Amino acid sequence: MLEKVRVVFVAYLGIHIQTILWPMAVPKWHIFCCISPMKEYLISFECQSVGIEQSLNLHFEGNKFKSLPQFQLKDPLVKEKLETYLNSREVCWITNQIPSDCTDLATNCEVKILPFVSMSKFYPDLASFDDSNIAVKFKEKYHSMLLYTLFKMGINKRDAHSFFSEEFFDHCGYMHTDSLNRKNLMNSFEALGYSDQGKKLWVSLSRDNRSFHTDSHPTPYGFLKISSCISEILGLGTFSNTNFAPPDSLGYFKWAKYPGLEILLHEYGSFTWKMKNGNIIRSLSDFIDYYYLEVYPAVPFEVISKSYLGNYLGQSSREMEKYVSSIH
Repeated sequence: MLEKVRVVFVAYLGIHIQTILWPMAVPKWHIFCCISPMKEYLISFECQSVGIEQSLNLHFEGNKFKSLPQFQLKDPLVKEKLETYLNSREVCWITNQIPSDCTDLATNCEVKILPFVSMSKFYPDLASFDDSNIAVKFKEKYHSMLLYTLFKMGINKRDAHSFFSEEFFDHCGYMHTDSLNRKNLMNSFEALGYSDQGKKLWVSLSRDNRSFHTDSHPTPYGFLKISSCISEILGLGTFSNTNFAPPDSLGYFKWAKYPGLEILLHEYGSFTWKMKNGNIIRSLSDFIDYYYLEVYPAVPFEVISKSYLGNYLGQSSREMEKYVSSIH
């Protein structure tokens, strides 16, 4: 029987509450499967927690999946509520790591350690800066590892533009990130005994560049693939129908898929960014202007001169400086 399905996601801890009206008329049996009526599952990664929770709740009745992003565990009140929650019911805590100051809480429940999934092959130039220890913060948390290096080395805007080319991407190793990304992902799954699931997930994600907005921010389709993998690892089976996607919870920020990296993207790239403040940058020139004139000057150059960026592949702007120096 066709009916409208209203799905309500409520985090028990009072941390994340989101109600979504699913407007499509769908066969209910396509969405829901049965799981233990007693057990609940707490999803605790970083930015991916909510999307995984929502995806799993679309496929299993009873809203048994809750989310608690790890950064919220820094709040003592949240930790206190978490302890109460874990002591009050049967819970499986699913996370990529238990914070060192929460190991005592993990003794009160079943813990399932799973890899954190990223797809840096589509965004090899994307890197983040940890500014937690500096007084003046960057306007943006995320950066182009290449552009950061060029600014740090005193290369002007006009010359900086020329480095964003297929020739230089090949020179600095960006063209080879597919194999590095695969190796990192496979190693993380194999280390936990989930080799088969890791192989299937890699094939699914690496062939579809629509699965991630950034190296670590999945799209709704990406969340479905990751969540189906988690479901299989939990012994609940894979999703038989992936037409029902969760909301785009991480779509507020999108990194450009660079022209010149088509061999990785499987399509033509575009220098188009969507920044967290909602600003859309539609050209490489505008992107360089924004960082050179607004983002970097806001921080003392001494901070930039002594700092390096890194990405999920283990690449660093320290090596990028060597690549730039070799041709400039």
